[in-house]
Amino acid sequence: GRVFDHKSILCRLSSLLQVSLVVWLGRWNIPMGWMPYKVPLLGVTGHVFCVPKLAKDQITDEVVQQVHADFCVALKQLFDTYKHVYVNEMGADESWLTKELKLETE
Repeated sequence: GRVFDHKSILCRLSSLLQVSLVVWLGRWNIPMGWMPYKVPLLGVTGHVFCVPKLAKDQITDEVVQQVHADFCVALKQLFDTYKHVYVNEMGADESWLTKELKLETE
């Protein structure tokens, strides 16, 4: 099972504060450790993902499903756009070029 599932205190607090709270482990598995692992990271950003502003009575399951589907497509496009940078500039294995981003809902 997951340490931080949808019923966890961290998830509930994130929801209450309406911000994503992230806990990381540093070297020696120290939570929120000041000394991170020595691992090269590649951070990328994509285009702004616009979500239509709707009145509460206009939000339906179909609208939520469509926005979620659009977001998943945008996320996969971002992965496909930058995976060659991960290989060519950060020295990752070339097998990354054939990888496909798989999301939990699939």
